[in-house]
This record gives sequence, C-alpha cells and structure tokens, in this order.
Amino acid sequence: MSRIETRESAVFFIYQYDFRHESLDDQIEIFVGENPGVKEDMEFFETTVRGVIANRELLDEKISGFLKKW
Repeated sequence: MSRIETRESAVFFIYQYDFRHESLDDQIEIFVGENPGVKEDMEFFETTVRGVIANRELLDEKISGFLKKW
C-alpha cells in the first residue's frame, strides 16, 4: 500500500470513528482486519489516526475559519 493509500485509509477511519461505539484500539483492530493493506504502513496509519483524534478540537478550530455556509 502506498503512502497515499494509507492516508486515504486514515481519512476513511477517522470519518467512521464517530459512528462506532468501540474503543479506539478496538476500532483500529477491526479496520485493519477489514483493510489488511494498512498493515504495510501501520506505524504511519496509527500515528496519523491517533494524532488527529487527540488534536481534534484544535484541528476543528483551525479548519472552521475556512468554512463557508457550514
């Protein structure tokens, strides 16, 4: 899996994260089980996912300034 594909997988994961009720670790395990290609770049995937989720409020705050009619 290329770095671009790993980034895409991270975006898909982060989107679905809000809709599931399992813990973050359980969700990662389920996602990787359903998307085994992620294992090829697991360190980058986990770092990205955990970083975005941990800094969500700050990221939302920065992004919200650029949204129009949201």
